Amino acid sequence: MAQLELLVSPPGTGKTSYGIDLFKKEILRSRSGIESRSFFILPSREHADRIQNLILKRPKTGEKSSEPSVAGLFNAHILTINDLASRLLGVSAVPPPSDPLRKSIICKILEEEDSALPYFESVKNFRGFHELLTEVIREFKTGLLTTADFEKRSQALLKDPVFRAKFRDFSIVLKKYEARLSALGLGEVEDGLGRVLEEIEGSPDPDLVIFDGFYHFTRAQKILIEAVSRWSARTVVSLTISNEDGRRGPLFEYPERTRDFLLGIGFKVHGGFFKTCGRTEDPALLHLEKHLFADAPKAYQKPQSSVTLIQAPNTRIEIEMIAREIKKVYRESAVHWSDICLILRELGGYEKMIDSVFRDFGIPVTVHERKKLIENGLVKVLSRFLDLSAKNWRREDLIFVLRSVYWSEKLTLADTQAFEVAALRENVTEGRDAWKKFVEDPELTPAARAALEGLLRTEGSLNKAETIEGYRAALLLWIASWDRGRDRSDADGSDTQAFKTIENILRSFGNYYSRSNGRNFSAVYFTRELQDALKAGLFSVRPYGKNLVQVYDVVMALPKEYKVVFIPGLLEKVFPKQSMEDPIFKDRERRVLNQKDTVLEERLERISGERYFFYMAVTRAKEKLYLSCPEYDGGGQRTLASFFIEETAKCFKGGLPTSRKTPAELVPPAEEWARDREVLRGLAAVLRGSGLPGLFSEWSAREDMKLVLEYVRSNENALLKDPKVLSSFEKMDNIFSATKLETFATCPFKYFADRILRLVDPFAEHEPREMGTILHETLDGFYKGLTEKERRKGSFLEDAGAAEAKLFRLLETA
Repeated sequence: MAQLELLVSPPGTGKTSYGIDLFKKEILRSRSGIESRSFFILPSREHADRIQNLILKRPKTGEKSSEPSVAGLFNAHILTINDLASRLLGVSAVPPPSDPLRKSIICKILEEEDSALPYFESVKNFRGFHELLTEVIREFKTGLLTTADFEKRSQALLKDPVFRAKFRDFSIVLKKYEARLSALGLGEVEDGLGRVLEEIEGSPDPDLVIFDGFYHFTRAQKILIEAVSRWSARTVVSLTISNEDGRRGPLFEYPERTRDFLLGIGFKVHGGFFKTCGRTEDPALLHLEKHLFADAPKAYQKPQSSVTLIQAPNTRIEIEMIAREIKKVYRESAVHWSDICLILRELGGYEKMIDSVFRDFGIPVTVHERKKLIENGLVKVLSRFLDLSAKNWRREDLIFVLRSVYWSEKLTLADTQAFEVAALRENVTEGRDAWKKFVEDPELTPAARAALEGLLRTEGSLNKAETIEGYRAALLLWIASWDRGRDRSDADGSDTQAFKTIENILRSFGNYYSRSNGRNFSAVYFTRELQDALKAGLFSVRPYGKNLVQVYDVVMALPKEYKVVFIPGLLEKVFPKQSMEDPIFKDRERRVLNQKDTVLEERLERISGERYFFYMAVTRAKEKLYLSCPEYDGGGQRTLASFFIEETAKCFKGGLPTSRKTPAELVPPAEEWARDREVLRGLAAVLRGSGLPGLFSEWSAREDMKLVLEYVRSNENALLKDPKVLSSFEKMDNIFSATKLETFATCPFKYFADRILRLVDPFAEHEPREMGTILHETLDGFYKGLTEKERRKGSFLEDAGAAEAKLFRLLETA
């Protein structure tokens, strides 16, 4: 009989560690985990990578561990839930469409002349409407809502002529979408779910399947989990809930629904040891976790500084105040940069602000976000180049391309300025023929003339392409000629990753056209398709280094914990995010369609999800938690602080200790100096000695500062004279560099840890290069074990079984 375990407990009580230990034991029973029939299922690829790193994490030198370290490669067994059906069970050979392709198909359906859609007629050409429609179709798929089921559930609503018209148009779009996917040899993962369930019975039974990090399942995912629970010998699901007394029902509405579903299909709550919080020992943080969002929260009675509120006049100063606090914490506490995290509801406009301010303050930071492809510099230039053909070669588009950093090796600033002056003089504003004639202008520099001829030639070759393969080859060859990879343009590797994403988009379109037998290729029309794909595409960049302050949106941060956590941007309609009804199917209509089971989520119910996200963000902190909000927005309008701040303050007697800054406080106090210009300005005022502003009067009166000032103003050299200090230096053979002395002056503990104890940074993630090292050691050992004759003739391949066994033995010890 299948063993079904449900782990239900507050955050930080060891659910994930329990799952990792179970998974380790199972994979260690097989050869390096490669033949294991155990699977770890996570909500996203980022979460899956984290679990893989934790499983591969080896004990530090001198650290004891009851578990053997895991060698080998088993990442095929650590999956997202959407990978489970298509990648593991081997029953779906039909690849799913990409998001840009989905949107492209819907856009074409709306544009077709034979698509009579009277209900959508007035809005179908509105910017973004095809994206709204695509999102609803994805909801239908994840809710397993077919056209037939949609019609059956809509009977009560079809009495309304307005809904009847909408029903007709949407059904047409949905059927055409499914037909297009089928014609292309593509399909949504959910469409193949029926075959997955049929073939599960004939597949080898897995020993263990673990679902970790979820709080809510779609209808399709529920059906898959129910099937897996019958198929697997042991299934474990973890849920984060802390509502034993029932006082926080609205907070845990989503995970409690999930718990009820799992109990209904036979799961039993694990009655084990998930009681003690291993995340933190701080009493204020523990109290907050237990009482946040309770109907009548019990106030923490003792003074505390673990939970603090930061109030700033605007967003810029909010991030600056956070940066100052980070510098202070880093300077005065035993934390690394990587122990500090900022969690936002959505990164949105904060990403560039954080990057700018933190660079100014000298704080290393990485923002974990899938960025919009069109916001990348390389893609912007490509998009403006594609605009030349679509928008009749406008002068502003041409100048934008020529001025880009990617052309700086070919064109100097003087070249582009001369080009622009000549174009203005000749009044060349647009038109391909006008620019062809302009090539002969004698005022153009040779470099500018060559660049313009190159653009005309490239655009011509693209427009003459007769196949998607020809178009792709010409475009990629041209981009490859750009001045890419330089420090000034690709310091963080974003251009390289964006280029790979463009390659993937073009490859996806290639598959699309090759499977579409009845579709002729048009270069002009494809340029428009590519433009849409660039605007819809996303990409991500892996950060260089580990010791960086981390920045996440709340969904990405759910499985992580940090010593110090900041939650900025706590405003109404921001966090909590404003919940608005879907413009296509209103909540009233969704309620009727749902009947007894939820197929389309009601949007206004999402506020409970916002509470849960905030609760999870708050419980990521181990030692210190900071909440922050700006008083005014970027337009100077007064903001409304999130009611989540008030809910947090209720948990503490007297509210939260608050750090405030008004617009009048332009100069920070001396203890908050963090940037070079602040230190220089402050020290200059102190050293002047007279007419000191009030900011420095207190400092200048201090005895230790008086000694410093007297010494600085004297003509004596800066020499160490203290006998005790000199005697201690005489006993040391080390060379004391400026870096060492600066480290000691900034934080003696850090000097002691780094220079005396020689501690290393905590292991945060498993580097891909370590995987490469394992493979290299294995193959190197195998090669060195061969005789010269075996190497030359390859005779070892004749006995593949023996060679495989030898490789496995080497892999186990790598």
